[in-house]
Amino acid sequence: MKTTNGDKQLRNDLPAVDVEQPNIDTIDDETLIKLANSPFFQEKRRRATETLEKIFRLNEPISNCD
Repeated sequence: MKTTNGDKQLRNDLPAVDVEQPNIDTIDDETLIKLANSPFFQEKRRRATETLEKIFRLNEPISNCD
């Protein structure tokens, strides 16, 4: 996956998570909420949503041939 400078900046704004214990079960709920609402993950969700929408559009049958 290609990383842009914008991604790097967004990633720098994420709350700190213990890299020795990257297990999601060890991260408290408040940090998970901050991560989910961070600009980094919001941008990743937006891009994923756009990609899925494109894929589904490509798979739709062409029915409106006017």
